[in-house]
Amino acid sequence: MFLRSWLALAVALVFYVLVPLLGAILARTRWRQFRERLFQAAGLPRLSAGQLFGWAAAVPPPGSLVGLFIACGEVEAIGPDNRLWLRMDGATCIVNLDRLAVYTLGGGREALDASVDPEMDVIEHLHWKSIPTITQGVRLFVAGRLIAGESGFCFVHADDCPLLVILHDGLDEYVLPRALIAGRHRNEYWNPLTQVSLAVGILAMSGILGSALGGRTLVFFQALNLTLAFGPILPFLPPGFLLFFVYRRWWALARRYRAERDIATLRQPGQTRRWQRQAIRTVLFSMAAFGLAVLVNGVGLFLLLRLVL
Repeated sequence: MFLRSWLALAVALVFYVLVPLLGAILARTRWRQFRERLFQAAGLPRLSAGQLFGWAAAVPPPGSLVGLFIACGEVEAIGPDNRLWLRMDGATCIVNLDRLAVYTLGGGREALDASVDPEMDVIEHLHWKSIPTITQGVRLFVAGRLIAGESGFCFVHADDCPLLVILHDGLDEYVLPRALIAGRHRNEYWNPLTQVSLAVGILAMSGILGSALGGRTLVFFQALNLTLAFGPILPFLPPGFLLFFVYRRWWALARRYRAERDIATLRQPGQTRRWQRQAIRTVLFSMAAFGLAVLVNGVGLFLLLRLVL
């Protein structure tokens, strides 16, 4: 009986805690890297049509590096070999999207209001080939390495200088702040790895409980095993579900504070520390509320099961 309880505890720890935590770290790391690329793009010069015409007159050799730039405009055409033509102020350049992922930024707002709200825009990370279609005239933001090609100047991806491509629906000057605000996971702990881990954990728990309930197993261990098995739904049970709503409220607030921190980093570096402190404090409060919800419901369910088993 002790072995089954230890096994149930190990399954709960691995599949309900450790693997979801790993998924949260991976999700947060991916979006943090995206925001770092946005900060890097903010320091690049903006490409102009006059520069393109001037370089074309000099006839640079194909494949030569022109420099690092950002370019904004609209999608003029999509050609073969995963190439896209970007039109900006009377000139065009090529964006090579071969084996590249792009970001789509939508929300319908033309500008930024005074408040910073991560819920206003939605940003998605998609592989280029998974996008069904792109209508002509969609706005495009690209940042990275520009080289001279045989048929024009081309933005290309490189391992040491990854290409950043954002399809959006607003004004070009607000792409960076909008992407910074929206560029974070709504809840890092609810990700594909967490969903698979919970499914595997529940399946493993069902096998353990099938042989652990009844027979000569002590009621204490039966109640303990059942409580561990119900771990994924404990926060949603009464009375702890009230604390779960507190957790969600504070978690969303911390997400907004982190967005405020990033905007301050972009525009007002002196205000960054204040927003960072508020974000950390609110995250700790939200995690404490979630942990307390699990603890209250876990203890309550364990005591209830001991009475009815």
